[in-house]
Amino acid sequence: GISAFLGRVLTPPSAKTLENALRTLTAIEALDGNDESLTPLGEHLSLLPLDPKIGKALVYATLLGCVSPMLTLCALLSQKNPFVMPLDKMRQADQAKLAFAEGRPSDHFALMRAYNLWKKEERRGRGAEFARRNFLRGGTLLMAEKIRMQFETLLQEAKLLDPRTHKSFADRHASSWPVVKACLLAGLYPNLLRIDPKKSRSLYFSKDGGRVKIHPASVNSKTRGESDWEHRWLFYYEKVKTKGGLFAYDSSEIGPFPVLLFGAGDTKGDYLTIDHRHAAANKRERKDDELTDTVRRLCIANDGEIPMARLSGMLKRCRPDLRRKMGKLKKWVAEKSDVFELYKAGSWRIKYLGESAEARKPLGPFLGVEDWIYYDVNKEDAQLLRHVRSHLRRILKRQVDSGCKASYAMDAADLRFLNAVCEAIEKTDNPARGTGSYNHYESTSSPWTESSSAPYEGYYGDGRLRFTTSASYYTHTSDDT
Repeated sequence: GISAFLGRVLTPPSAKTLENALRTLTAIEALDGNDESLTPLGEHLSLLPLDPKIGKALVYATLLGCVSPMLTLCALLSQKNPFVMPLDKMRQADQAKLAFAEGRPSDHFALMRAYNLWKKEERRGRGAEFARRNFLRGGTLLMAEKIRMQFETLLQEAKLLDPRTHKSFADRHASSWPVVKACLLAGLYPNLLRIDPKKSRSLYFSKDGGRVKIHPASVNSKTRGESDWEHRWLFYYEKVKTKGGLFAYDSSEIGPFPVLLFGAGDTKGDYLTIDHRHAAANKRERKDDELTDTVRRLCIANDGEIPMARLSGMLKRCRPDLRRKMGKLKKWVAEKSDVFELYKAGSWRIKYLGESAEARKPLGPFLGVEDWIYYDVNKEDAQLLRHVRSHLRRILKRQVDSGCKASYAMDAADLRFLNAVCEAIEKTDNPARGTGSYNHYESTSSPWTESSSAPYEGYYGDGRLRFTTSASYYTHTSDDT
């Protein structure tokens, strides 16, 4: 295997470094989890001397037709953040960044927008003034421009991009922000955070259950209540650990459809089956049963709620083993948000939500891309999603088998399929606001295209996920294509 081969080189990497690298390459589907062979995506990435996550985002951008914005985002993420936060003008700097975000819960959109508008002014000889006025580092933006050109050249050399049809074909969906961020998610996955929305503020959790905070410089640090979120997931490029905790430095909200399309699945690329009706399917839930039941009974005995300090004291005196198992009280309650609620009324109090709240929690089986990311999807939609995922992989494989011909030479049926996927991504991103179109090159005062239809209804985590995108779009995804 790879480990054995690298162990024989003159200066082999450490076992931990190698383990982390293999885990990352498997997670982004560049390596087959069974035999460590290159996947079709891995074949593409092997031609791009880039960070694999950046390379993956660019590969999917060539397929889904949003190359220009993805080149910009990848160039910006590959270096120092261009936003300046001077201590004496933090409020003005925050307002400038929020203006670039145009109301979207996305630092990445703000980054891309800032670069595009700076580039427009730079052509007129006013780039330095624009950067100074909007709290941007002009030198960083100039460097991003050079890196962007290098990335574009690499795609052309890998025959993934044709310079003759760059704008007309490779950017056919460049004005669709839902498609752009779906491609970025494909590259940055598995960098996901779960949003637990509350009335006044939200909590964010990573895969290991640890709480992650949103960095104060992020546009999403100003997004707090449950009414501010359309979806239950954020993806990010960088996490920073400080004395104040673990922070996601940049983040964007993402819907469930891209997560289901580009999430990991099992070692064969299929979805996981998560079923909480069987205790063996969730050992942690079984382990916490006694603790949860004890807290529930204490709340009921005190008219449905109990002061947090009082609960902690009672457990320390009577059941110290359960108190140790609970760990930090606030974190434990947040992880049990379907059963308990934490609120402040003079002091912190824990409220039991009642049997009806627990009864509403579905038990599965669920369709999962990981053991902590799963959705309640009906059989027809689950089969449709499997077809879509498998056909995306077949398109990548066909490109590799044909010598990595550029996307402009792909089969007409594949092109129709990819355009249908983009349409589904747009419709499921934010149906209340329309398709999420914007002008990639110029500023627009009305970024959303109005739509009277609402083709998507979803609840995330344990909830129901439904698609109304016509299955006829995908009739050509059978194995004989």
